[in-house]
Amino acid sequence: MTRRIRALALICLGTSLLVSQAWALTNEFYGNLYLSANAGRSYYVMDGGNNINACSGLPPDHYFRTSIHDGSFVGITGGYSWTRYDTMFPAIMVGLNFTYGFNGEISGKIEKYSLSNFTNYDYSYDFGRQSLMAVVKLNVFNYFGFMPYLTTGAGISYNRASNYDEDPLNGVTPRVSPGFDTNYHSSRAYMVGAGIDYTIRDDIWVGLGYQYGDFGVVSTGNGEVQITSNKDYRNDHLKNKLRANSVSLEFTYLINYV
Repeated sequence: MTRRIRALALICLGTSLLVSQAWALTNEFYGNLYLSANAGRSYYVMDGGNNINACSGLPPDHYFRTSIHDGSFVGITGGYSWTRYDTMFPAIMVGLNFTYGFNGEISGKIEKYSLSNFTNYDYSYDFGRQSLMAVVKLNVFNYFGFMPYLTTGAGISYNRASNYDEDPLNGVTPRVSPGFDTNYHSSRAYMVGAGIDYTIRDDIWVGLGYQYGDFGVVSTGNGEVQITSNKDYRNDHLKNKLRANSVSLEFTYLINYV
C-alpha cells in the first residue's frame, strides 16, 4: 500500500512538472529578425488655403483649396520581433520604416484681393512625400491565427511640392504666373494605427491596416518677379499641412524563425 502511494505521488509530481514546463514554453518570448513590405492608399487632409500679398497697399490674393487628388504609397520595414505561443500579446515588433508616397495633387481657386466676386483663376500643384520612422507594433491577442494589432511611429518626412500651374476662368484675361518653384521640405512626422494580421505560417503573416499620419508641412518654392504687373513673389510661396488617413496591405516574414 505504501509503494502504491509513493508511485501515485511521483506520477502526480511528474505531471505537474510537465504542465508547468509546457506553460512556460507557451509564455516565453522568442526573438526574430523580421522584414515587412506594404502598399496602400493615402486619403489626404489639408488646411484651407494661403493669402499671398505680392503688391503692397492692396489686399492679398486668397488661394483656397477645393480638392485633393490622393496618392498611393509603398513601404518597407525591418527590425526585431518577440513572438510567443500564447493567446494574449503574441507578438511585439520594433523596427525602422521607410515609405515612399507617390504624387498627389492640390487644386483650388484664386480670389483676387480676397474678394469672392473676383474668383478669377484655377490653380494646382503636385505633392509627394518620403518618410522615415521608428515604429512599434503590438499584436493584442491571437484568435485562430487572427491577431489584431496597434502601432505607432515617429520620425521625419521629406515632402516635395512641384509643377505649380494656374489657368484663368472663362472671360478672364490671363496674367503672368507667379511661377512658384519646386521645393523639398523636411518636417517631423508621426503616425498611429490599428489593423489585423493573419498567420499563413508561423513565420509568414499577411495583414490589413489603417494609419493616421501627420507629415508636417508641404511647401512650394518661392515665386518670381512680374515686371509687367509690378508684383514680386520672390518671398511668397504656398504651404499646406500634410495629414492622411491611409489603408494598406502588408506582408511580414520572420527571417530567422525556428
